[in-house]
Amino acid sequence: IEKEWKFLVSEEQFLSIMSFFEKNFDVRKEIFDQMNFYYDTDDLALSKEGITARIRDKNNDLNGTFKKHFENGISQERKKS
Repeated sequence: IEKEWKFLVSEEQFLSIMSFFEKNFDVRKEIFDQMNFYYDTDDLALSKEGITARIRDKNNDLNGTFKKHFENGISQERKKS
């Protein structure tokens, strides 16, 4: 089971969090480039059905993911590399 929380933080909060991790962990070995591209129809048909479609580019490795979100908070995920 995967649980994911997302938070919107200010630049000041972000820098504070990064400072904490840099002081307490060797984050240099964990740094990588990642870009996420999300797709939907013009009328947001996927979103209305609780579906997320994403292509993730992590260090030039592309992965496609479809997630179906349910009202009870459980998500089902399918990935393709």
